[in-house]
Amino acid sequence: MRQLLEEKSKIARNLETLYTINQDLDAHLQNLSADPDTISIYAHELGYVAEGERLIKLAGFSGGIDRNLKAGIAIDEQKPGFLPEWLCKAFGLLSGILVFSLYLYFFIEKKHDYKKS
Repeated sequence: MRQLLEEKSKIARNLETLYTINQDLDAHLQNLSADPDTISIYAHELGYVAEGERLIKLAGFSGGIDRNLKAGIAIDEQKPGFLPEWLCKAFGLLSGILVFSLYLYFFIEKKHDYKKS
């Protein structure tokens, strides 16, 4: 149970991170869809120029576009550790044999323990 709770909390933390990343990406999408200034900045970065517009390109200047957008990281699931069913059955069978042996030794022997005259 402890292993499953740890896995659940790890997935919950990753989900919160993904929600935050989703909000950031959604804001970028809204800006690229509706804001003409943002669209023109991205177009200039790609080399597009509006009619009658002149651009000055600076050497070594990469611009102000955030190109480090990430969609999150993948997490690996870890299956919980457990005892195999055959091992549990073997322990149960061995404990049953042990209890039956002790019963035979202590109770049946004492029942026949009488003095011979």
